[in-house]
This record gives sequence, structure tokens and C-alpha cells, in this order.
Amino acid sequence: MYDTASRQDTWPQLCVRWAEIAAGVGDVDRALEYLNQAVDLGWRDKDFLRHSPYLGPVRASAQWAEVMARIERELLMQSKHLTSSGVMDDLADPRRLEAENEL
Repeated sequence: MYDTASRQDTWPQLCVRWAEIAAGVGDVDRALEYLNQAVDLGWRDKDFLRHSPYLGPVRASAQWAEVMARIERELLMQSKHLTSSGVMDDLADPRRLEAENEL
């Protein structure tokens, strides 16, 4: 059934669900493909992946650490981007944003 999943899925959660199905039937390689696709599409919830009961076989694989490291790198890059763009300052002090809008 999971073989019919489109490689063009654009919803990261769907890719994670396909990964769970693939892992559930013992296809760890396919599950890792889906997880990598989910990360490509923006999946960043490491805790969900760590606690999904269906991904146990994937967590036991050597490639698991690579997926988690990719997510960590993406989160770090996003954090740096937000910090350098000043977005985090606006979130930390909403009055600043309000004051700028009044000008």
C-alpha cells in the first residue's frame, strides 16, 4: 500500500505517516526516504519522531542519527535567520512593532 505514495507529496506530516507505515512493515530504507522527504518539506518535530511507536525500527538504524542531525541543522539555520533579520526582537518586544506601525 505505501508503495503507491507519491514522491511528490508536499505535506511533511503525510511523509512522516508514510514513514511510519513503511517502518511498520519492516521497510526501514523506505521509511528513511520518507523521513528525509519530510525534512526537505519542513518537518522539524524531533520529539514526535523520537516518540512515535511506529518508528522504532528506524530509530535502531545507523541513519537515524543523520535524520536527527539534519533537523537540528535546519533549526539552527532558521534560528540564525530569524535572529539576524530582527524578527526575534519584534517577538520579544511587541511594543516595538506597534511603535513602528504608528509611524
